[in-house]
Amino acid sequence: LATIGSKRFLKGRGKDTSLADAISSLRKDVAKPVGDVPAVFTVDKGAHTAQVMLRWRPELKPKPQLSVGVEGEFSGWEFVQLQPSKKVYAAYDAMVALPPGSYSYTFKIDGEYHLDPAAPQRGDPPKNVIHVVAEHAATSVKDLDIRLDGHGLKDDGAWALAGAIRAGGGGGALKKLSLASNGLSGDGVGALCATLERGDAPGLEVLDLSRNRIGRDGGRAVGKALGTERKVPVDSPTKKEGPCPVKQPTVPAPLVRCVLARCALADDGTAQVAMGLVGHGTLQRLDLNENAIGEYGAAAIARALLRNGVLTHISLAANRIDAKGCEHLSEPVRLSGTLLHLELNDNPR
Repeated sequence: LATIGSKRFLKGRGKDTSLADAISSLRKDVAKPVGDVPAVFTVDKGAHTAQVMLRWRPELKPKPQLSVGVEGEFSGWEFVQLQPSKKVYAAYDAMVALPPGSYSYTFKIDGEYHLDPAAPQRGDPPKNVIHVVAEHAATSVKDLDIRLDGHGLKDDGAWALAGAIRAGGGGGALKKLSLASNGLSGDGVGALCATLERGDAPGLEVLDLSRNRIGRDGGRAVGKALGTERKVPVDSPTKKEGPCPVKQPTVPAPLVRCVLARCALADDGTAQVAMGLVGHGTLQRLDLNENAIGEYGAAAIARALLRNGVLTHISLAANRIDAKGCEHLSEPVRLSGTLLHLELNDNPR
């Protein structure tokens, strides 16, 4: 994703492009093969799985002596034996049928784990990864769940993804978007939140931005997206001979859960998020763990909770909320008719 910009991706795409096709095309565009090692496999139209070849190539070390196989998410991390290849001399391979998704895996040679250095990697500790995408996802995908955790997207990738969402429209297909641990800052989060404000993801219910240092700017972008008034498209009143009716946009996404743990929000960023909670009509769960939130941030959250009336679960664990901060939070705990769970573990006593 980080190799292209949204302008390049949007070039030549029509207004009727679906979100599923946009994301599918985007992932195939950026995940280029490295040498002879493919990064993306495609499910053909009418099929449910793609035939994925996993191969320990002859130039890789070590050379198998006793056993060679692969373990991965697709097998529940169970050992899958590789057989001598019928196409490549001195290679070992296996064909597996996989539905759309991303799968981490690692080779096991004579009882020890090894990676193919030419294949894409992700995670810590790193593992090889393959992606399976649907060639005609738009005809079958109704509830789209995009999980790109730990892919190193950074802000350029966030801008490209925002462009894909904007190009695809969405039609309510996108339900969950998880971008944890991608090195995003306030700039990239701002691009994503701008698409939510415009109503480009009208069905988005879960947003996970955890473990990205988005800071105050990112908190402001999230707060702005949450605080945007939701409107139903209506015709603006006009005279009979006046201009054509103008449609008001439907915004924002109807988020039910937002995860902002370890986002370096501190008090200022938390206050920005809290501003968006005031009057928000759908958000039920908010995770603000490990954000160095102190008394000022706790007070901002408390004021927002008194005017929210929807939020049921909020997590503020592992912050810097002391006794004074807890005093601020005690009022919405007493008065809120909806708040069921407030987590304050691992804060100063």
